[in-house]
Formats: sequence, C-alpha cells, structure tokens
Amino acid sequence: MRRCNIWYAMPWLIVFVAVGCFLWRYSGSPWLIRSLRVAPGQRLHAADMSSTQISSLLPARVTFDRYIRPILAENCYTCHGPDEHYRKSGFRLDTEASLYAQLPGKLHKGWCAFVPGHPEKSLAYLRMTSKDPSLKMPPPGSHLTVDPVDAALVKRWIQQGAVWQPHWSYVPLVVPKVPDVGTSKWVRNDIDHFVLAKLRPHGLKPSRQASRGTLIRRVTMDLTGLPPTLQQVKNFENDHKPGAYERVVDRLLASPAYGEQMAVSWLDDARYADSYGFLNDPSHTMWLWRNWVINAFNKNMPFDQFTIKQLAGDLLPHPTINDLIATGFNRNNMINTEGGIIHEEFRVQGAIDRVDTTGETWLGLTIACGQCHHHKYENISHRDFYSFYAFFNSVAEKGVMADMPGADSGIDCPPILRVPDARQKQQLDAMKAKIVGLQKNVAEIRKQSSAFYDGWRKAGAKLFTPVGLVANLPLDGTIPGASAKGSVISGKYIGGGKLVFEPAPFGKAFVANGKGAGLAYSGDLGKFGLHSKFSVSFWVKRQGNGAILGRMQAAPILRGWDCYFAQGRLMFHLIHVWPSNAISVRTKARLVKNKWTHVSITYNGSGKARGVRIFFNQRRQPLDVLNNNLTKSTVGEAKFFIGRRVDEAFFSGSVAHVELFDRALSLTDVRLALQTSGVKRILEIPAARRTLPQQEQLARYALELSPQFQKERGDLTRANTALVALRNSLPVTQIMQELPTPRPTYTLQRGQYNMPGRRVYPATPHAFPPMQLGEPPNRLGLAQWIMQSNNPLTSRVLVNRLWAKFFGRGLCSTTDNVGVLGSYPSHVKLLDWLAAKMLAMHWNLKAFQKMIVMSATYRQCSAATPSLMAADPKDRWLERGPRFRLTAEEIRDQALAASGLLNRAIGGPSVKPYEPLDLWAGNVYGNLAQYKIDYGPGLYRRSLYTFIKRSAPPPDMTAFDMPDRQTCTIQRSVTDTPLQALVTLNDVQYVEAARMLAQKMVLDGGKTPSDRIVYGFRRLLSHAPRASQAGILLQGFSQALAHYKKHPHAAERLIHMGYSKPDAAINPVELAAYTVTASVMLNMDETLNLQ
Repeated sequence: MRRCNIWYAMPWLIVFVAVGCFLWRYSGSPWLIRSLRVAPGQRLHAADMSSTQISSLLPARVTFDRYIRPILAENCYTCHGPDEHYRKSGFRLDTEASLYAQLPGKLHKGWCAFVPGHPEKSLAYLRMTSKDPSLKMPPPGSHLTVDPVDAALVKRWIQQGAVWQPHWSYVPLVVPKVPDVGTSKWVRNDIDHFVLAKLRPHGLKPSRQASRGTLIRRVTMDLTGLPPTLQQVKNFENDHKPGAYERVVDRLLASPAYGEQMAVSWLDDARYADSYGFLNDPSHTMWLWRNWVINAFNKNMPFDQFTIKQLAGDLLPHPTINDLIATGFNRNNMINTEGGIIHEEFRVQGAIDRVDTTGETWLGLTIACGQCHHHKYENISHRDFYSFYAFFNSVAEKGVMADMPGADSGIDCPPILRVPDARQKQQLDAMKAKIVGLQKNVAEIRKQSSAFYDGWRKAGAKLFTPVGLVANLPLDGTIPGASAKGSVISGKYIGGGKLVFEPAPFGKAFVANGKGAGLAYSGDLGKFGLHSKFSVSFWVKRQGNGAILGRMQAAPILRGWDCYFAQGRLMFHLIHVWPSNAISVRTKARLVKNKWTHVSITYNGSGKARGVRIFFNQRRQPLDVLNNNLTKSTVGEAKFFIGRRVDEAFFSGSVAHVELFDRALSLTDVRLALQTSGVKRILEIPAARRTLPQQEQLARYALELSPQFQKERGDLTRANTALVALRNSLPVTQIMQELPTPRPTYTLQRGQYNMPGRRVYPATPHAFPPMQLGEPPNRLGLAQWIMQSNNPLTSRVLVNRLWAKFFGRGLCSTTDNVGVLGSYPSHVKLLDWLAAKMLAMHWNLKAFQKMIVMSATYRQCSAATPSLMAADPKDRWLERGPRFRLTAEEIRDQALAASGLLNRAIGGPSVKPYEPLDLWAGNVYGNLAQYKIDYGPGLYRRSLYTFIKRSAPPPDMTAFDMPDRQTCTIQRSVTDTPLQALVTLNDVQYVEAARMLAQKMVLDGGKTPSDRIVYGFRRLLSHAPRASQAGILLQGFSQALAHYKKHPHAAERLIHMGYSKPDAAINPVELAAYTVTASVMLNMDETLNLQ
C-alpha cells in the first residue's frame, strides 16, 4: 500500500496546518515564557556566578542523600567507589566510615576526606576546589568537573556537620505518617495530604479540577489507551449524582482494554518481539505469553503472583499450562541463528540478559554493570553479579539455533509448549477417544492370530510381494542383482583393496571400508526424478559416516538423490543444484554403531520435504528439514552407487538386501517387506521342528496379511497421524525449564564466557536482606525474595512506575534506576507511603491505580500560568495536572478509535498493518525478508499486536519512540522531531483514519460544516473547540473545498487511500475537504498530548 501525501495535491495547506497547529500549541500558553532565573541544580553558566548568587541558590539544609551523594557518585565513585580493582590511592567515598577516616599513604597522612564542620580541613573539598591542575579532583583528563554550585553544596554540607545518610531506596521501608494539612476542601485522599504539604513551603497552591470532558479523556486514555466515546462523555457530563467519576473509573478498570494498556509497558520491560534479532532475525512465536499478560492484568492478578509465575512458574508445585506460559517473560531474549558462532558465548549472553532484565524490571538497578568488575556505583560486587546470574545459568536453552534445522525458517527454540484453544482441546479429546477405540479393535483382532494363521496356511502360505519392486540387490556374496522382470542387474566393485562380504544374521553383507570401496551399477537403476514416486529399503550396519547408496552426480553439481550418514544421523537428499534447489531431511535419531538396522525411505513425488518418510525397523522417524526448495529435475549423469558417491563421501559400514520400488511404500508394505525374509527362512524349516517363537512369528505374519487387520490398523495409523498433525498445528510458545542437573557457575573474568574464575552459588546481592529460610536456591526462591515485604526496592520501584504512568514522570524521575545514579524523589515520603500502601493492599494493582486517579492531585487542570511555569516549569511539585505526549501505540490507537476503524479483538497472533513493502528487504536471511501486509481486519488491530521485527521495527511507531525491543526498556525516551509530523500527516494509516473520521463527521455530525467540525473535534478530544480553533478549521475546510472542486481527481485519489472504502453516498470533493480538516485535528498538539 503506497503512502499518501495530501500536501502533494495541496501544497498551500502546509501554511494552514503550520499556522493552525502553532496557534493551538502556543496561543496564550506559558510554554513561550521562560524565566531567566537560575533554579537550584541548574548548572548553566554556574562558573560565571558570584558567590552571593550561588549562595542564594542553595537550600537551607543540605542533606547527604539528596545533594551530596549524586555529586560524589558522578565525579568520584569511578576511582573511589565500590570497585576495589579500580580504586585509586586506596580510599573510597561511598561508605560512611570511609568519609571520615584518615586517608592512607604518606601523601595524605593526617588528612580526612571530610571533617564535620571544617571545610578547610576536608581534603576532598580542597581538592575539588583547587586551582592547581596537579591537585584538582576530578583530574582534568577525566573530563569531569565539580562546578561552583556543587562545590558550594559540599561546603555547606560540611559546615552543617557532614552528616552521612544511606541511599534512600536501600533504607528499610517504614510507613510515613500522613501529613496534617488542616482543613482543605481540595483534599480527596491521603495522596493529596502529601502533595499539599509539599506545595505550601514552595508558596504554591493546587490548580482547579479539570473539566469533565478533559478529565474523562485523561483517565480513559490512561487506563485503557483509547479515547472515550461520545456517548461515554455525554453520560459522564450528565451524571450529577455523587460518585459519577468513581463509576467511570470502575468501568474503565473492568474494561478488557485495561489489560491491553497495562501490557504495553510490560512488553517493553520484557523485550517482547516477534523475531529473534541478530543478523538473520527470523520469526519466533511468543504471542501466547502476551495473551497471558493481558489476561493477568484484566483479572487483577496480585503483582506478587504475577512476578512469581513469570520468573518461576515452571518451578511451582504442579504448574498449570498457564503457569508455564507465564515463564515466557525470560524467553523473550534475542537468540542467534547465524552459523559459525560459539554456543557457550551466546548462552552466557542470554543468562546475562536475564540478570539485567530481572534487575531493571523489579529492582530498578543496573545489576549488569557487575558483569566485568565490581559495580562502580552500587554496592554490588563481581561475585554478587554471578551469584545472581547462577539463578539463570541452568535454563535448558542453548542460546543459539545455528545448528537447529530450519532455524532461519521461523522455528521456535526449545523448550517450547504447544497450547490448544477450547476448540482444539475438544478435537484432541475426540481424537484420543477415537484412538483408544481403534486400539481396542486391533487388540481384539490380535487375539485371533491363530485363526488367521490356520487360514493362511490352508490357503498355501503365500508370501507378501511388494507391488512396484523394480530391483533387488541381495549383496549376499555376489554383486549382481535382479530386476522385477527377471533380468540381471550387473555391477562392479570399485575402489582399492579386496571385495569383502561379511556374515550377517540373514546371510551375507557387502562391507564398505570407508576408503573408497564401493559398488557401481550402470544403466537406469535408481533413475528417479523430481516427481517420481519411489522407495528404497536396505539393511545397514554403521561404522562411520558417508553415502550409503544413491544416484548422485559428482560435485560440484551434485544432481540426483542419495542416502547419507552424517554424525550418525541418516540424511536423504533430492538435488537439482545444491543447496539452492534441493530437498534435504535428516533423522532426529542417531543409529548406533555396529548394530544392524532395516531402513526404508519413501518419497511421494510431491517435490516437498513433507513427501519424504524414513523408517528404522518399521518405525517412522521424526525428521529435521534442512532444505525444502526443490523445483527442478533431479535426474543427472551418474551411476547408481553403493558405499560411496562418484568420488567422495566414502561410507564405512555394511549394506545388504537393497530393494528399489517405483512407488511410495505404505507402512504396511514396509512392515511386511521386513518380515517376509525371516518368514521365508522359517517356512524352510519342517513344521515339527519350529520353535514356539518361530510359530508366533508366522502367526503375526499371517495376521499382518489379513485385510481385516490391515484395515483396522490402517485406521489406527491414520488416526495417530491426524493426532500428530493436530498437535503440530497447535500454537506454540517458548517457556522456561531447568536442566535435570544444575550447571556449575563461575565468576567470569572481564565478563568473558571462556575465562572462568571462582565457583559461586545462587545468592542475592549481599547489600540487601537475605533470602528467607526455606526458600529454594533457584528461580522460585529468587522470585519469592524479590517479593519479600522486607525487600526495600520492589514496592518502591513498582509504585514509582505506576505513578509515572499517570503523571508522565515518576516521583523519582529515573524510573529505570533508583540506585545511586538515579534521581532523588521529589516526594520521598509520598513514595514510601505509596510503597507501603501497595504492600498493605496485597499487591492489588487495580485498587492502587484507582487510589491514584481518584486523588485531587490527579484530577487537577493542567493549564500553566506564566507564574507557575517560572516557579515550577516541570511540575515537579504537582501543583497542576499532568501533561505529556502520548505513546506511539496510543497515538495510532486513538486515530483508529476516533475514526471507527479500530478492531477491538483481544489477544491472538501479531499482525502486519500498513508499512512500506520493502521494509524488510535489507535482510536477505531468515524467513522475514519480505513484509506482507495483513489486508482486512488485521490492519486495524490495536498497536500492541503489531508484528515487531527487531532489526526493522515499525517505523511509524519508532518515530514516536517505541523501542526496538532488543533489550529491556523501562523508560522510553520522548522526542519531538519533524519526522513525527510526516508520519501523522502522510502515513496511509493516519490518512485513512482521517478520511473515516471525516466520513463520520458528514454522516453523523449534522448538516453544516460548523456542526460537523465540532462533532469531529469532540470525537477526538471529548470537548468542543474554542471559537478561535473552530474558526481556523472552518476557514481551512472552505479553502480545501474550493481546491478540490477545481481538482476532483486529487479528491478521488485522497479518499481512496487505504483498504477501507469511502461511502459512495458522500460527494468525493466534500469528503476530501473534510478529510484534510480531520487530518489537521489528528495532528494537533492537544490530540498528541494528554492533558
């Protein structure tokens, strides 16, 4: 589907859009006003300030955790922090004792880094402020510097007593007292007490409550990711009974869309994608795990269970299918399918990725920084890292798929789980019941084997002769064989050494010595083509590898067919040109050496790998498909060889009783053909001298020949085949699974997979409370430790991210890092109270989020006056409501919903909406080299269902900062670029949405352009436009209408963009003009932001 460029048809509209969007974005807005006053912490031009100016910026009380630790962490911890291997001069500044202790070494004798009350005696401060380059710290070559404001903060801290504090997020959680703010009509719940108590010292007051239209759009987008419908807005605006807003919130929390909205950020955390990544980047299947996440959120699964099931659902007692699916969280990692890579290297990378993802997601720490050395900022040692790594080191996953057949064709990396839906479960149950019945029928007939034997013997004891036999090469001491017509098939021995036959249980067998000894047969023996149906059977005893038999042209052409042992596995080739035009399959099972096995191979002439079947001793073998791209003739200029190819692939082993057929043998054929030679020898023994086992073998043979038995067993075979086919068609997902015996874990020097150090055992970082007694030292124990009530991090991290979901930023703005390099919370007591509240709520996510959105803090109007912008430009103190850019998914889903295009189906496989058809063309490997749009309902699914290829993620969403999902992403970046406007103005998805919105404006919005514009505006933003906005839109519509009246062909092109069709009852020119107007609405700043 090609892209639409509205402006190609109407270049003058650029001015209209630019001016209109500018007016709406900035008209009367405080964003144009900037205070020149330097705020605390702002470092621009700090070097040019006077000491008086600097002093005026400092807080009255300087605390270590809030002000000093960030300065030391940024400038000093690299050389004087936790990492002892990189520590300079033997002293550190990251612990309480080291701050005040005398410094080691003669150079610093008698000095301390900090002396409470005495900046002039504090060597660290003196070195920070030194003018001497040889003494100054950090040294000039480090490209770090302590600016005058920071130096002044350090000085004041020392003057005030240099009191040390532990890092705020490591302190055990204590429930803060709710502040007493007196009587306030504004306060609605305890959250507001904390906020109001913080506002008053800054001379700020809360803002008024947002209008009902703004509020319902805000809360609906926040909780569901979709805009409210006009009817929902109307119902809320007309509901004047107490609790109207609460009823809206309860309805939204109960909506299936809630789980989808919650899942989006969790997919970022879990690095969910639909491909493996790396160079080849083939597809894999994980959407069942995504379904599980959506359902878990919708069912309000407590977060502790949500965590435990994802980290260790497979280790729970009696895990359910859903418990196993949940473990897919840590199977979303990238896996390499390239050839020539080192398995252990990428297995280690996978385990490290799981450590990093788990640490960031639940603990808010960059644990992975301990991979190569001690963490330079956190109190996490190198040993701590690998003790944590040990929890993930025994996962039954290779980490690579290069040696897995079909790796680039989109197969899934074990361990995997096939999961039937309700309909498929019924089918499976019915098939299993049918098979049980057929098994009973077969068993009943087997009881009558003696009767069948009597009948067969009286009828003359005729032996089975397979239909279609074209050649029989006994190799029982002679080379020649016989054709079906009785003619002799001559052959000759080739290769060095003596022709050797060896004794075998059924006579003699030809011995191939692995050095070139082989048999060559001239003529058309084995001359089978692409669409020839044929079979070959033989006895073989393997010593080594090589070509057993076949008719294969010499390299480099390699045209023909053959049977070939490689690494003990039997391979079958049908080749036109190798490897670009060939079929190649390989048995999953290996044949042991020095053991006779009967092999039958059948091919149905289909030209597909699925047409090949291989049997060992009558048992069909599971196959790996290595090549499946045969389209041309396989007949080449070659002889039929046994024991070798023309001049290579010399087989080491013994071969006997080779038979060729011009049809694909059935399982019954294979079974009877195998038994016939043995039965023939038994019949040569007088009846009176036959042993009991020989008599039973004759009875079984007679039974096999019975048409009644063949029918019943054929029905059973077909039923079993159908069951296997159904199981193979079931949706698959990758799961976690432990090795039977845990893999030993070692520290890895410099993080290198092949440089093991000391052995370690599963354990949590020593800086935090230990695992409770009785918790197992595995992933289940780790998950339980993460959710322990005395873990200081988990609840803080969770509530901070939930807060950011509703306010655009967390109370700690670095939602991905609450460690030493993270930001200090704006409301640390509120954060701790929320964390304690989450524990008291027993990890009830819906109840917690309801508490946030019910607060007066959340309900505030987001308008900012110039004075508010000067006092608090980033709304750090929460004196006004949230205002932030919608996510990539919300922007697209909003357009689909407002236009009526949105397909609200829940769950299922990923879909491929509009994207450039050559989006994946740069990747010539794997099975994702061509992007195929899912025309139909799949075009309009919610964005979290969009297919994500890691090496080429959807460009319309990456433009709005959706990550590529190669690694865990906790906090998305938020950028503003011209490319975003090009997407929302020109992408066919948005043009089609604008046209469908325009169509609704015409059909449902009234009779006049003004009414229709108000209708469209309300569908998008839940309120009517201001008079100035309506005037601009109406003027733009009139100009567009005039343009399209002159250019009706341009109007037709515009309204036919996209898969959906325009309403034929609407005038195309009029619809095109409204489409342009709707497109402007979709591109307004107010539309792309939540406020």
